[in-house]
Amino acid sequence: MELFKQMVVVGCRPNEITCSTLIGGLCKTGKLIVAIKFLEEMVNGNKEFGVICRPNIELNKEVSEALSLYREMISEGIRPDVITYSTLLIGFFLIANVKDAQNLVGEMQLNDAFPNSWTYSIVIDELCKNECVLEALEMFNALVNNTIAVSIEGLSSLIDGLCKTVKFETA
Repeated sequence: MELFKQMVVVGCRPNEITCSTLIGGLCKTGKLIVAIKFLEEMVNGNKEFGVICRPNIELNKEVSEALSLYREMISEGIRPDVITYSTLLIGFFLIANVKDAQNLVGEMQLNDAFPNSWTYSIVIDELCKNECVLEALEMFNALVNNTIAVSIEGLSSLIDGLCKTVKFETA
């Protein structure tokens, strides 16, 4: 975040790729709240990236706020990318809202933001963490049948989830 701030100070205007990379890194390192705040800054600024930041709120409200921002993006014609969706997915899973997370994956495809290997890894990992190992296995099998690559992290999460639910032969 410091480098991003320095870019703005010296007049180097970050583009969508810079912002998406930063959000992706924040999500991968588990800094969901910071990623959501940064996404808010992007949306509330000049529709590319802005400088407005909202105050801290508890996690359920934060995820609700992020979902509201997402809906606002859609209504204003801003097409969320896979990183935006992945951030929302992480939020839904953090508050154990598995159903909405699964619906969001379908919504991604309807909005032409197709999940990538990282997104599927998030979903498989979080389904396992939320005791939905069979759903994670179904997703994995569907991905393999459609020749979609699954990352080693997603596969490791699935194997871990299967082992924890004593499904050793399947693992």
